[in-house]
Amino acid sequence: MSPRQPNVLWIMCDELRSDAVGVYGNEYAPIETPNIDSIAEAGVRFDRFYVDSPVCVSARSAYKSGLLPTTTGIYHNHGRGLGAAVPVESFTEVFTRAGYHTVNLGKEHVPDTLLGFERSEYDGADQFELMIATGENRDRLGLITEGVSMNAATWPDDLAFPARRLTDNALNWLEQERPTDQPWLLRVSFLQPHTPVVVPEPWASRYDDAPWPDSFDAFGPTEGLSEFERVFGQVPPRDLTPEQIVAAQSRYHGLVNWIDDQIGEILTALHRQGLRGDTIVVFSSDHGAHLGELGGAYSKQMFSPWSHRVPFLLSWPGELDAGGVNRELASGVDLGPTLLDLCGLEARVGDGRSLVSGDEPDHLISAIGYGLPGMAAMAAIGVGYWTGGGGWPQRFCVRTSRWRYDRSTRRDGKTLPPDEFDAFLADCNADAREGHNVINEHATIASEFEAIVAATYATAPQTVTDDWQNAL
Repeated sequence: MSPRQPNVLWIMCDELRSDAVGVYGNEYAPIETPNIDSIAEAGVRFDRFYVDSPVCVSARSAYKSGLLPTTTGIYHNHGRGLGAAVPVESFTEVFTRAGYHTVNLGKEHVPDTLLGFERSEYDGADQFELMIATGENRDRLGLITEGVSMNAATWPDDLAFPARRLTDNALNWLEQERPTDQPWLLRVSFLQPHTPVVVPEPWASRYDDAPWPDSFDAFGPTEGLSEFERVFGQVPPRDLTPEQIVAAQSRYHGLVNWIDDQIGEILTALHRQGLRGDTIVVFSSDHGAHLGELGGAYSKQMFSPWSHRVPFLLSWPGELDAGGVNRELASGVDLGPTLLDLCGLEARVGDGRSLVSGDEPDHLISAIGYGLPGMAAMAAIGVGYWTGGGGWPQRFCVRTSRWRYDRSTRRDGKTLPPDEFDAFLADCNADAREGHNVINEHATIASEFEAIVAATYATAPQTVTDDWQNAL
């Protein structure tokens, strides 16, 4: 135990991309998130933080376990029911054993073995509740775009916004329920800005006049992408008007503003209780989201920067320097080791490292998908199959401070031969949007990364059951 045993407030979002947060910058419009930004101003902003799998269950499982998907076998949302190939424990259980009171308010979405809080309540963060409410009130929502992966609508003023209950629960816990005789770890886990993107006013229309791209072509060319990205950009095919393309971006960023105001209330309550100086505050997201990039992609599941890179902010007044910027490679598996290190708790052996005392790795490994027979990219609704009707492939990614290399590893339950790798290499220093495959110009570099992927794939656990439908 450290001489100063801090509390931990972990604020988490779902589908929040880095460029939707003010301190990270946006190429189209200034985004105002003063409350989220204040966490960075009081601590450290991590500029090269990537999730270990760009989809909910596998990314969240990596955060909680400190183990990569290539260690646990949790590669996609099916992992919630398929289980893991190795014993997995949440780092929050270590906090509980050390005398912390651990509470989750909001979204979990991990296998039961990884829940890992003494108390967990999902009220205010139920995606299906929001989807049902959206459907029941569709004629009043001003629904602008609709599809399997995104909506853009304005929430009616006379209807209670369900997500607000999570903020109220967090405020009540901090002001009325938190223990005063032991340290605590509280996670407030918002569903937003995950779909359905329905937003109350005045937030909904806040960015209507911003100069958003109004066509998929305006996001940039697709000729240099991998086939994996090009095919996903058409899952399902999009036929949106310029007004709809703009609206999807406007409502998404308006919803981020709504989140920022909720976080402002929570941080104010922390200050009001005199707890800010004794509390580590960490802000993160499980993955990002596309808003029309890659030829019309929405949702996540790509290793592109909008899906793979997320905001990560860490502050502890008096212990971490204010206003710091960290440009080292970092990922979700580093969260647990970092918090345990700061709180002086037992070290854990895993795939992550402490971001305050550990050494930067040479590379990061990420993975997504099971590559099982007949599996779709959006398997829960059976949408998105590979070219020619095959199952959606599994794909591994290697990132360094300069390069991104990814390729498909498995499809329809079979290891892919080299002529089906669909390998992609981006020089991220020269191509921030990672839209040009330079594998032919840098064959030696690509071969080095391919050796890493091949070695990782050779030892990575794979699900053998074909009964994956029952695991969703």
